[in-house]
Amino acid sequence: MQYFCPSSLSPPLPPDPEDVALPAFPPPSLTPNTTDHVTAGFGGIAAPAGPTPSAPRDVVASLVSTRFIKLTWRQPAEPHGDELTYSVFYSQEGTSRERVVNTSRPGEMQVTIQNLMPDTKYRFRVVAHNSHGQGESSAALKVATQAEVQVPGPAPNLQTVSNTPTSVSLSWDKPLTGNGEILSYKLYYTDRSVGTEEDVDVDGQSYTMAGLKKNTEYSFRVVANNKHGPGVSTEDVIVRTLSDG
Repeated sequence: MQYFCPSSLSPPLPPDPEDVALPAFPPPSLTPNTTDHVTAGFGGIAAPAGPTPSAPRDVVASLVSTRFIKLTWRQPAEPHGDELTYSVFYSQEGTSRERVVNTSRPGEMQVTIQNLMPDTKYRFRVVAHNSHGQGESSAALKVATQAEVQVPGPAPNLQTVSNTPTSVSLSWDKPLTGNGEILSYKLYYTDRSVGTEEDVDVDGQSYTMAGLKKNTEYSFRVVANNKHGPGVSTEDVIVRTLSDG
């Protein structure tokens, strides 16, 4: 363990190159387009050499979907320079973690934030950058993404009972998934000896199908409808009607 003894570290090693104090101003090779990457006050770098932009104006959500929001805004009243770049900071409401998306080219005043959650509230703010650095932040804009359109899932527990030679009673449960109340059900039935599918609208969760042929195989399936349209069909259930005997 003598390898780690302080005496073995004498004389001290020269400082790592990254620990050398940085100059008090950006190197002359930096252009106005790259100086905004230099963080003010870092490692001895001086504060911005000139005025930074005021807050971007009129930040609005020009397009809102289930999983993305497009923001647009106007140039700051006091840009203090040409060809500003912008950063959009956003966070889910109720959390403090902010993410950032930068505009793709100078002067562009819109950005689309992707990969959001449906039916969720977010906070957005926009900051402009000029050659002197980052400016003032806009006021926070609160926007909620749209709820995801969801049709009903399959109706569980489809049951069939042959009551008479010419009728079958059916029942089923409400779908486990769906957006909003179920408005109606459509019951599809097929005479398997013919192969043509027909349907009937049903208000509740049960129905007795009459007028069937005796001793014949039928298949049945159910589809629930909500305000967005028809949902996912159940699997076919096959039943044979009773014979006279």
